[in-house]
Amino acid sequence: MKRILEKAWLKTVAFLLCCVLLACAVACGAGAAYAMEENWYQEEVPFEDSDLCYWLVWSYLQKAYYGGLDPDYSGCYSRVVLDLEGHILEDTRQEGSRRVVNGATMSSYGPDGTHRETVTMDGYINLPLEPGDEAWVPYRCYTVLQSMTDWFVPVGAACLVLALALFVFLLAAAGRQAGGAVRLRGLNRWPLDLYAGVTALLLLFIAEISVNYTGYEFYEVAAVATLGALPAAALCLGLCVTLAARIRAGGWWRNTLVFRICRILARLAGGFFRALPLVWKMAVAYAGMIFLNILFWSMAILGNGLLPLLLLFLLDLAGLYGVMRLGMQLRSLQKAGQALAGGDLTYSVDTKKLWLDLRGHGENLNSVGLGMAKAVNERMRSERFKTELITNVSHDLKTPLTSIVSYVDLLGKEELENPQAREYVQVLERQSARLKKLTEDLVEASKVSAGVVTANLERLDLAELLRQSAGEYAQRFAAAELEPVLNLPEKECPVQTDGRLLWRVLDNLLSNITKYSQPHTRVYMDLTEGEKGPVLTLKNISRQSLNIPVEELMERFVRGDAARSTEGSGLGLSIAQSLMECMGGKLELALDGDLFKAILNFPR
Repeated sequence: MKRILEKAWLKTVAFLLCCVLLACAVACGAGAAYAMEENWYQEEVPFEDSDLCYWLVWSYLQKAYYGGLDPDYSGCYSRVVLDLEGHILEDTRQEGSRRVVNGATMSSYGPDGTHRETVTMDGYINLPLEPGDEAWVPYRCYTVLQSMTDWFVPVGAACLVLALALFVFLLAAAGRQAGGAVRLRGLNRWPLDLYAGVTALLLLFIAEISVNYTGYEFYEVAAVATLGALPAAALCLGLCVTLAARIRAGGWWRNTLVFRICRILARLAGGFFRALPLVWKMAVAYAGMIFLNILFWSMAILGNGLLPLLLLFLLDLAGLYGVMRLGMQLRSLQKAGQALAGGDLTYSVDTKKLWLDLRGHGENLNSVGLGMAKAVNERMRSERFKTELITNVSHDLKTPLTSIVSYVDLLGKEELENPQAREYVQVLERQSARLKKLTEDLVEASKVSAGVVTANLERLDLAELLRQSAGEYAQRFAAAELEPVLNLPEKECPVQTDGRLLWRVLDNLLSNITKYSQPHTRVYMDLTEGEKGPVLTLKNISRQSLNIPVEELMERFVRGDAARSTEGSGLGLSIAQSLMECMGGKLELALDGDLFKAILNFPR
């Protein structure tokens, strides 16, 4: 018997088999509970009368109405669609169709939230089912499991009994090695409280997943219960086995984090007086002087002559010298701190005259000064490089671009007989204009990042500026087949802002709207009063699906057009955000499906 308990492979097989048996017991229990709920023990329920079939047909009706179904669908489901007056709008029934869902109500709404229509739908399943139908696999699972109803309880009970027997065997064999020795290996060497904590977290994770993904149908309940019970049984069984092995090995409490922390604290307490901070060292020295003062005064009072008084005088004199010297050293450190705070990064402390911990503080201050000086020099060099780069790039790019644009314009005015040559000139004109716009965006982004752009704040009427911006973009809105809708207050809406920078922000946002909006939609420009100042909200419907986070849209070179088929550099939103921050405002983006909102918050 002892040799059996010492076989590692046998214990591994027993552990895995015990986990599988526990999972089977749970699965059989779930199956028995579902069978009782569905009255399988009283009568045989056909598949078309089951909740599973009802759920499958209901899902088909939703796909059929809301557009998730192929228009040419000819599967095992069919439907009858009626309006509210009972007139049949659509009938896809076939011979042998059996109604499963009766009078399901479906409603649809427009993009603006207005109600469009409401219909009632009857769902049917086309019988008999054949291999290859969508419902064939659920149908076969349902019929097979229904035929196994009488086996759930006996099989589950047998699995549970066998699992308990294997559990007892594993507890008896825990920790036993060849020769009868008890040794802890692998996970058994982990701290017990850490092992238990990890096990508890994993069990909570499994329980959370099981609760979120368990449905109402039998096959979902059985699958989730089985898959969740298997790792849960392994975790619980592993915890019990390791606890048995640790108890058998003895001293199980030593291999815990709590015990180790307490032992470290005890060692630290033992070395407390060997590593006292400066304050405590001074306190101990002061307490020693008090003790010696009391001792010498006692000796003098008891009549031991002038020697105790002389020693007391020398002791107090040494204490006065030490205090004065310590004060001078602290004063030197104070001067160093003041010098560094005032910007004198070349100031240095003479650490040779400092005592004990004060010398370390002086060295730290010297290191801080050197580090700050190096960082300041690097920052200044970086700023100079940015400024020079902006100036050079602006000049080096704009000069050849101006020549290219000019010569392309001259070529466009020439009467070219070759139509293909005229087409080439048009392509050059478009691409040079696009390159010029990209260059301007790059230079503007570099200026904003380097802090070169400054805002000249002045009082402006935000409502009037928005009207002017809408007027500037009237033709572009019309070309893009967009209808602007302005919701502005009748009275003046004053803000302190930079008109030039604000126009650049609005230009970038409105340009994006004309590029990426769905044609034949409205563009809303709402100006309201917020808690801290005016709030301007621009809303439009995106032409393409925006499947990226809002934060990513704010990054440079990121565009809402994933195919990059439209013109643009991907810098517009980043520049607009930086310019709003430069003016003391804030730009926020929000996505609600295909609805894109840009929210500009202005301070008073």
